[in-house]
Amino acid sequence: MLLPRPEGFAADAHPYLLKGSMVRFLEGRAFRELVWIDSDCLVVGPLAATLEAMAEDRASGADYLAITQDSAATLGELIGRLGEGVEPFRRLVTEAGLDRGLPYLNCALFMIRSRAFLERWAAALPGLERHALFEQNLLNLLAHGSPGLVEILDRECWNVHDQDLDRLEVGEPGAMGGPARVFLDGRGVNVIHATSYLNRSVSFRPLRVPLAGRCVEGLFRLVHNESVQKLFLRQLASFLVAHKGLLDECGVLVELPATSPASVG
Repeated sequence: MLLPRPEGFAADAHPYLLKGSMVRFLEGRAFRELVWIDSDCLVVGPLAATLEAMAEDRASGADYLAITQDSAATLGELIGRLGEGVEPFRRLVTEAGLDRGLPYLNCALFMIRSRAFLERWAAALPGLERHALFEQNLLNLLAHGSPGLVEILDRECWNVHDQDLDRLEVGEPGAMGGPARVFLDGRGVNVIHATSYLNRSVSFRPLRVPLAGRCVEGLFRLVHNESVQKLFLRQLASFLVAHKGLLDECGVLVELPATSPASVG
């Protein structure tokens, strides 16, 4: 189900602004927990059941933000990595008196029980100076200014990204054609996040996927790890076949040209 863009947001509003304003999309809708997953994530584990169990374990407790660390593990490491690109963030960290050794949080996947936190995130974004990762940086500032809110999830299970992508291994498909499990150092992975600093483990490539005389065409983010890339392409092909009618109705499918870039059959 697609939620309508709230009033006051232009059609070309920055995606990070929309992401940090997610609570605005939910006005009038009650929720116990909210789970966010970035569109460049690939679910490869029993996500729904695991998240539901996590929520039940916390049903009688306080508000929380369950989230993972980034491959840049601390605020200081992120600032050092991106330099001038995050100068506004560096200034805000200094002004807030935050320890640069605090975990730098990656908000590609998180589960939260705190509408108030989401409201603060959305309210502060419009006045924030734009810079690299500005919505994620603001989340870090607010989260570390909210004592007791943050719960760190295991990144190697919940948000495998950057050079950890190179270490992933894909198992055999499950019984009755079930999905293959993905492992990192022998442990099961739930979510793969196709992002990498300086594209060292991920790249953007043109891809055309033919589908009964039509095709999906665009710039796709592909993981360099060949076994993971093949898994993504298999899942993509299955999705396109299962939802061909709706994708055509939405204008995603186009006529298959006579010539094509790299494609998957």
